[in-house]
Amino acid sequence: MMDRETRHYSVGGFVFGLEVCAPYSFMECTGPVLERICRAAMGELFPVLPTRAGDEVPPRTFVQSRDELPESYSNFTLDLSQYEPFRVADDMQELFTLTVKAPESESSMEGETIVLNVDDTLPSYTIGRKGETTVFRFKGSDGLTTAVLTLCEDSRHGFFAPVLKDGKAPSCRPVGFYVNMALMIMFTYNASREGALLIHSSVISHDGMANLFLGKSGTGKSTHSRLWLDFIEGAQLLNDDNPVLRFHDGSLYVYGTPWSGKTPCYRNTSRKVRAIVNLKQAPHNRIERIKGIPAYSYLLSSVSSVRWDRRVMDSLTSTLSDIAMTVPCYIMECLPDEDAARTCLSGISSLSE
Repeated sequence: MMDRETRHYSVGGFVFGLEVCAPYSFMECTGPVLERICRAAMGELFPVLPTRAGDEVPPRTFVQSRDELPESYSNFTLDLSQYEPFRVADDMQELFTLTVKAPESESSMEGETIVLNVDDTLPSYTIGRKGETTVFRFKGSDGLTTAVLTLCEDSRHGFFAPVLKDGKAPSCRPVGFYVNMALMIMFTYNASREGALLIHSSVISHDGMANLFLGKSGTGKSTHSRLWLDFIEGAQLLNDDNPVLRFHDGSLYVYGTPWSGKTPCYRNTSRKVRAIVNLKQAPHNRIERIKGIPAYSYLLSSVSSVRWDRRVMDSLTSTLSDIAMTVPCYIMECLPDEDAARTCLSGISSLSE
């Protein structure tokens, strides 16, 4: 095994590098896994449905059984197959690079100022400043630090290190989970400055355009997307958790990403955005158009942001303002039934002016 391996990926038109150091390594994909990756890389529909409360959670990668793992698989093999549809040549210009280092003892917090505690997500983490660097300390269920992400001053280079526990290196599964989180954080920092953003949303493609469904956790974004798939002819799932939004030639486009929550929908494709719909649970189905500040506030509550970094937030708020002013936005009060999907489609078709 090489001491280090590097791969590059393009998401939303931005290229980033991922360098993995020993003892960790990238998983080599077997035939069935490669077949699924190739389909997704070409933008084809991968046969999955969004999950609903009570559903059995499917695998979050393109590996669907132990039989599909390579013979070389070990406790330090990172299954990052969800990134493979977005893989590009290694000679492309990078927006940022993340290096996954060998496990080490937890770094000292001396001189580190805690900026924020994030405890409403998994994993929970703290954000601190130490000199010119930003430090993320991911926490386990026991409250102890399990991994550390350190960003340089311009956030274009990051170093991720799992933390030794009782002198032992953590296994590949939690490390892969934290690496995934670290890449999302770095993407948010860097893409926001370039006029793009990650937004917590489920996305349905229909008639060549995309509809985004927003809402608080547990509102039923995935459930609503599933209703479209079940009852609206031609509907396809583009992403079920964290797509990228970005303007191109004056129009807003949404891009598939390697980050799709519990639903393994990693499609390397994009669509022009037709509508953004904020969902609310209700005993009826009703949709209305919103504009201006109400539209902006709903967008802001759903976007992945870096509220502690003024430079990033300035860029992000400018992009959100442009979206609120140029893209049709709606509020939909709804039930989890067939009529909800049909009411939504009818509403965004008739209320667009």
